[in-house]
Amino acid sequence: MFRFIYSIVWQIIEVFLPFAGLFNKKIRTGYIGRKSTISSLNTWRNSIPDDADVIWFHCASLGEFEQGRPVMEALKKQHPNSVIALTFFSPSGYEVRKNYSGADWIGYLPLDTFFNAQKFVKILRPEQAFFVKYEFWMNYFLQLKKNKAKLYCISVILREEQRFFKWHGFIWKPMLKAITHFFVQNDNTLQLLNKIKFFNVEISGDTRFDRVIEIAKFPIELPWISSFKKNNFLVVLGSSYTEEESLIEMLLSRIPDIKVCVVPHEIHSTRIQESIARFDKFGAVLLSSFQPEKNTEARVLIVDSIGMLSSIYAEANAVLLGGGFGKGLHNSLEIAVYGVPMAFGPNYKKFQEAVDLIQLGAAFPIEGLEELSSFIEDVLHENSIPNKGKKYVEEHAGATSAILKGIEKYSA
Repeated sequence: MFRFIYSIVWQIIEVFLPFAGLFNKKIRTGYIGRKSTISSLNTWRNSIPDDADVIWFHCASLGEFEQGRPVMEALKKQHPNSVIALTFFSPSGYEVRKNYSGADWIGYLPLDTFFNAQKFVKILRPEQAFFVKYEFWMNYFLQLKKNKAKLYCISVILREEQRFFKWHGFIWKPMLKAITHFFVQNDNTLQLLNKIKFFNVEISGDTRFDRVIEIAKFPIELPWISSFKKNNFLVVLGSSYTEEESLIEMLLSRIPDIKVCVVPHEIHSTRIQESIARFDKFGAVLLSSFQPEKNTEARVLIVDSIGMLSSIYAEANAVLLGGGFGKGLHNSLEIAVYGVPMAFGPNYKKFQEAVDLIQLGAAFPIEGLEELSSFIEDVLHENSIPNKGKKYVEEHAGATSAILKGIEKYSA
């Protein structure tokens, strides 16, 4: 009965999405993208052998993709004749990674109705499916089980207040029973699952540690960042929102001996123009029009393209990371792997790595300008902040190999 009600709710959502899309660009983009998913998948599946070993990875968005990517690439290397299908729920993941060369087919995940899941899985016919972190979809999971596909949930991290552990959590048990194995990030998640009688669980850690180490080994060469920085102290504002940019605007007025590279979380024209207007008095220049010999007085460089942030961090003396004043912090491990001191807003407690980095003295939570100024002044003038971020990342690597080893016991 619950599954029936659940499916009806998703069908109603599916009907109303076109109307919601009139008022929200992200919803509209996702709706349009999903319209072609089944036909695209069907065309692709018909182009490969019927008995092809299909491995399906599903990620909500870009952050989850980065967690799934090390496992995806390791499996492809281990099984070069297999084919990879990759789905995203959010346009912010799909639109950025739709041309990713590591997957053989990439598309949106249709909404989790009974008929969508049945049709999608019937066409795809995966041998294995990997769902990353928070992605739990009842109809897809039960359909995978019906089709005898092995289903692994990787880099899972759960909290006691989530639906599975409430008094009504029993209604989700059929979905959870469809999971072949849980690979979780921490002991708390393992204990929570054990408490509701799931013992096909092991702690493998977070695959993001493996990913950032791999990125740091082969950073993108960015000669323009050296041309902008020269011999100055460089603060990188990574994946920023207006709250962080406002703080940096005040910081630039207070501390004249710094330059700032601003990398907004979104680079659509409205946000970029907003950033230009905010930093105009500091000679702000866009990366797309930056000329080292001409923009010598610029103290702010605004990056209006994507895909370079992790390599930009390598050139920073200090970082203010975005998201800490909003719904959630962005990836602090991309900074820690280079041993660069970082600060971020107060909304970090759901992120274990951020909590750990603070305890190590590699990261500093701030509430406003005074704390940000103190942090920058300490790094700028004393360079006395102990930073164990790089060592922390290296010590927590290995989740990918743990997952690969864990799934071996389920191999036919």
